[in-house]
Amino acid sequence: METPSAIERVQREGYRIFFHAHGHGMYLTSREGRFLEVNASLCRILGYSREDFAALHVNETYAFPLARRRFQAAVERHGRVERYPVRLRRKDGSHVQAFLDAFVWTLEDGKPGGYMGHVVERVEALDEEHAGALKSGASPFSHAVGAANDGLWQWMLPEKRIAYSARWKEILGYRETEVEDRVEEWFSRIHRDDFPSVRKGLSSYLLGEVPVLHLVFRMRHRDGKDRHVLLRGRGQFDAKGRPWLLAGSLTNLTHQFQVIEGLRRKEKDLSAESEKLAAENRLLSQYFSADQVDSLRRKSAGEEGDGVETLTVLSAELAGAVAIMERLGPGPFAACYNEILTDLVDILYGAGGSVLEMHGDGILAVFGSPELGRRGAQAAVACARQLQRAMATYNEVRPEALEDPVRLAIGVATGKVFLGSLGSVRRKEYTALGEPVLRARRLRVEARDLPDPVLIDTPTREALDLKEAVYRVEESSPRLESTESARWAVSSELEVGG
Repeated sequence: METPSAIERVQREGYRIFFHAHGHGMYLTSREGRFLEVNASLCRILGYSREDFAALHVNETYAFPLARRRFQAAVERHGRVERYPVRLRRKDGSHVQAFLDAFVWTLEDGKPGGYMGHVVERVEALDEEHAGALKSGASPFSHAVGAANDGLWQWMLPEKRIAYSARWKEILGYRETEVEDRVEEWFSRIHRDDFPSVRKGLSSYLLGEVPVLHLVFRMRHRDGKDRHVLLRGRGQFDAKGRPWLLAGSLTNLTHQFQVIEGLRRKEKDLSAESEKLAAENRLLSQYFSADQVDSLRRKSAGEEGDGVETLTVLSAELAGAVAIMERLGPGPFAACYNEILTDLVDILYGAGGSVLEMHGDGILAVFGSPELGRRGAQAAVACARQLQRAMATYNEVRPEALEDPVRLAIGVATGKVFLGSLGSVRRKEYTALGEPVLRARRLRVEARDLPDPVLIDTPTREALDLKEAVYRVEESSPRLESTESARWAVSSELEVGG
């Protein structure tokens, strides 16, 4: 790779042998984002060759656009960082959770030249720091990294024991006390037709033939019916290459398989229509959460009534967006806005919301379905607080062109909403109509100048587990005469509940 002066600096400080022999991924980058040197371990972790790295910009190895900017701000503020959590993108597009240790290396004039450090996969960090605790069985899930709706498991092979989380047991219909930490609890419930493929998949991973454990199979639920599940995991191996720990997650895929089976039944009668539905499903998945996609399917099949259901509507806007655009110009404003939207939309979908509109300064999203019930309002308010935290992070590293911090005003309202398609033959739009949509937009406008810029209505407040997390503010416009017009601000200090 180029920039000999940087490489010579590493050599001059006696790090080169250490650099290339280290078991963790080592890197040397310029401040502008170019890889100057990498070792073989980093190539293995991310799947790139050294020649690939020479042509890459560092941003291309981060899973999210703002992540490197946040990392730069942290390392340059302190001169170094340790165990900085980050999600990296491999060459094959998959993500890897990792920790970064790094320090700033300087040019001869004393200015920052770039960064040097190493990458540790999070599962490896667990091995180094907590192997003793894991082997002893203490706090078996305190170090696991998993999704909120996934079941977690840790298999201590020498002890022939598997620890299962409460969610793992719940997926199969059991209470936490009804499943013991025995291997048989898992393997005895695997569908007999799937057992050979599960055994082969485990063997392939333990023999090093595949980099991660990734299996889809059926397990018997307490009700006697099968559930399709996705098993993912990674292992820890001793110095002789023998596995002593496997850990990972279990995801319920039954709903997804039911959708697929429904498509197959329709395909027997009308194959062309089924292909159209599959294409529509791929498109809808880019804009709606899984529960809303399922709701759309039922409506299109005539299984639901008039399209009116109880939903929670979240309306958000960048306060003062017009003034910002006038100051920056449409092009630079659009670039900043797209960067912000990338993180905000990921958060909305991750919280179970569906984005219906993205306009010049804001977003309209809905939460809830017959399956979610009251939890739709709970998820919407929790998501609103997460959006505010994301904006606070963005403001810490915002572009210099944005002189003042960007504020995000949010209104949340719950009630009966029509959710469906509107328009003509030439153009249709999937949208939401109803009083809650209007209330959410009014609350959003009124939240612009509040210290806690998240306002919710009374029906939303009543659905929260911890109502002390919100406080009432002065009455809103006289145009809203019902009790639903009361305005409640969401405290930035308290959580709203689980």
